[in-house]
Amino acid sequence: MDPYLEPFWGDVHARLLLYCSDQIHDRLPGDMTSRVEQSLQIDADDGEDAEPGDTTHATYFPNVQLTESAVYNRNLKQSVGGTATLTPLRMNVPQPKGRTLRIRTDSGELVTTIEFLSPGNRGSLAAKQQFRARQQYLLAAHVNLVEVLLLRGRGFPLTMIADEIPAIHADDYRIVIVRAASPDEADFYPVSIRSPLPTIPIPLRKHEAETYLELQPLIEQAYKYGGYAKTDYRKPPPVDLGPDAAWVEELLQPRRLVG
Repeated sequence: MDPYLEPFWGDVHARLLLYCSDQIHDRLPGDMTSRVEQSLQIDADDGEDAEPGDTTHATYFPNVQLTESAVYNRNLKQSVGGTATLTPLRMNVPQPKGRTLRIRTDSGELVTTIEFLSPGNRGSLAAKQQFRARQQYLLAAHVNLVEVLLLRGRGFPLTMIADEIPAIHADDYRIVIVRAASPDEADFYPVSIRSPLPTIPIPLRKHEAETYLELQPLIEQAYKYGGYAKTDYRKPPPVDLGPDAAWVEELLQPRRLVG
C-alpha cells in the first residue's frame, strides 16, 4: 500500500470499488451480480418527546434517483415594504452519501457488502455511530460484511471491537470479515505496510463456497490509471507512518536522490 495515495482518496476509493466489481464479477454464481451502490444517510428527530440531540439514523438505497431543477421568477421588485431585496447566490447543499460494493441475487436479495473505509468514517462521533448502526442493521438482515481499511491512523470504526486489536497491530491496515452465519464473530486480518496486500475470502450464501478478492491488483490498477506514477516522493509522507517511518524512508531514499 502506498500512503502517498491518501490525499487523493476520493479518486482512489471510487477506482477501488469499480475495479473490485470488475474482478469479482466472473467469480460469482450465475444468479448474482456485484454493483457499486450509493446510500443516503438521513438523521431525523425521534419526535416531540425526544431529548435534545436524540436522532434516528436511517440509510436508504435508492433504486431510481430523480432530480428536478426549479425555475424561479427572477423579476422581483427592487424592494418589498421599503426593504431592499437581495439576489442570492445559488449553492449546492451537500448530502451525506457513501458508496459500497454490494453483491445481490437477481431477485434483489442483498448477500454481501464490501466496503473500503474513507476519512469520513473517522469523522465525528455521529458519523461513527451511523456507520456502526448501518453495519448492525445489515448483520440483523443476515448480510455478510467485508470491511477494508487501507488508510493510516486510528479511530476508524469497524464492526469488531477496536479494543480487541493487539497493540502490535495498532498501526497496520485492517480487514474485517463478518459472516451472516456467525454475526458474533469477526475474522481480523492485520496487514503491514511492508507486505503486499492479501487475497481475502468473500462469503456468499451459507450453502455456497466462498469466492475471493485480490486486493493488491486493485491498488496497482488505481495507481496506474490514476496517474499516480507522477507522485513526488521527495516530499515528506502525507500521513504519520509511526513505527514504519524509518522503513519507508529507507525504501524511498533512491527515489529522492533522483532529480
